[in-house]
Amino acid sequence: MNVRQAKSPWGTARRKRVTQFSKKLDALLDAAAAMFRERGYDGVSLNEVAERLNISKPTVYHYVQSKDDLLIQIKLRAQKDILKDMRAIVGAPGTAREKLRAIMISYAMLMSSDYGACMLIVNWKNIDSQAEVDVGTEAGNKLIYALLDEGIEDGSLRYEDRTVAFYTLFGSLNWISFWFRAGARLSAQDMAELQVDLLLNGIRGDTPAADETR
Repeated sequence: MNVRQAKSPWGTARRKRVTQFSKKLDALLDAAAAMFRERGYDGVSLNEVAERLNISKPTVYHYVQSKDDLLIQIKLRAQKDILKDMRAIVGAPGTAREKLRAIMISYAMLMSSDYGACMLIVNWKNIDSQAEVDVGTEAGNKLIYALLDEGIEDGSLRYEDRTVAFYTLFGSLNWISFWFRAGARLSAQDMAELQVDLLLNGIRGDTPAADETR
């Protein structure tokens, strides 16, 4: 998922009302996601988000009900995008392993973004309105578990416990938000492919370890 640069569309030429609302909501979510990632959820106020976009705080309330709602809307947008990718990948030709790799790369790129970082914030905060987020999370989990089962059936995957496999693979990808930054030595795409292949292939060499030869 490629996150757009936060840019304020307020004050631009008039557009159709629906298009205008959508573009302004996008800009609000982009700006808030970047600020939450930079300074943490508790370190950002709605006033500061409004200031970044050159709008008033009452204008922000035209698009979201509260700061919690703003965070939820960011995660729902990210979930919508990743679920769309996942469903397209699952429906395409290929082995379960090939599909799992493609999904993991897409997810890794999401987690390298501001939106991905905000997904983790929701998981750690007690927000009353996150029930809809939980529905999306469950939908994604079901797709992955079904793919893991398919991998056993077609012989492209091997693991002892699918729950351990699931949390090992995707739990590792969740941490990308904490250490990866765009503009670093690796691009988001390169980083995603390297990490996913490392997780799927491991780091064991061809020569047995010393303790295995004794």
